[in-house]
Amino acid sequence: LMPQNDVPAVQDLPAWILTQLPNMSFSAHMYASEPQERWVRVNGRRVEEGQEVEQGVRLLGIEPQHVILVYKGQEISMEALSEW
Repeated sequence: LMPQNDVPAVQDLPAWILTQLPNMSFSAHMYASEPQERWVRVNGRRVEEGQEVEQGVRLLGIEPQHVILVYKGQEISMEALSEW
């Protein structure tokens, strides 16, 4: 399943981003049709859409199989329950 809007997967990003991106470990993924009910657990913290995951990394959206993050203006797609 491809993420929406052709957002690149984390492993396909340019090296300058990969070397700076903080470690993220997703341990829970709650997708719901109502946006306010969506959340993920990352690095032990519950994060909702629009909130910051780690320094400079914001959670843009939670999809059924992916999360969409933004870091320094670059949108990033990560599979649900993955680690970086």
